[in-house]
Amino acid sequence: MLGYGLIIGCGVAILLQAIAGLVVTAYTQIAATYRSVARLAFACCAVIGLCLLGWGSLRAWELRYDQPSVVDIELSADQAQVQLQRIASLLGVSTKQPTPAIADAIIDRLPARVWRMQAVQREAFGLALDQIPARERFMVVVRSIPSNDNSIAFSEDILATLRQHGWQAESARDFGINAALPGLVIAVYPSVRTNEHVPANAKKMIVMLQKAGFAPYGAPQPGLADGQFELVIGNGPAASPSRR
Repeated sequence: MLGYGLIIGCGVAILLQAIAGLVVTAYTQIAATYRSVARLAFACCAVIGLCLLGWGSLRAWELRYDQPSVVDIELSADQAQVQLQRIASLLGVSTKQPTPAIADAIIDRLPARVWRMQAVQREAFGLALDQIPARERFMVVVRSIPSNDNSIAFSEDILATLRQHGWQAESARDFGINAALPGLVIAVYPSVRTNEHVPANAKKMIVMLQKAGFAPYGAPQPGLADGQFELVIGNGPAASPSRR
């Protein structure tokens, strides 16, 4: 309403200015006789227009602080319960269960964010890859879980970064990987039991991933020869130690 009133008021002031100017210029006799009156009318119309603009700007500034923000909106317990049941109904969640169970079911129905490399992680990993001389680089096999979106998406990011920085990388979809496997795994020959026996290339990959902010861990992988390793992408980021 404020915007419409301001537009109408300014329009009326401009119209009056135009009429006054038209009368003065069209009728020279009136202009000669009532020149001072015409000028006064024109000035008054201009002052009215400026006052309307000032008043509208002041009201707009005041209304800016009158509008409730997200923080200011409060719901009572009954209102929150009604809204929760409404959301549950839209998502097909049964409302004939305790409130915590309804909330958990709603969260389960919401689409999960796919695990991807963040821009800062991609840049840090790329810098770590560039620090390895070309003659010391090696083939990296990246295994992922075919039935898991997180594993596939993150493996594609790893592969893309490796190839962009001049490394040879091979993608492998493996149904034999445990679907509950989290995080990044450096798979090594099953006979490896100590850090001293970890392949040198695997150690380099661990260091590069750590520089990018990841915490890979080791696990045996049947079928690998002594000295080989592979990078296995789990079903999502591993839980931090504080959450375990």
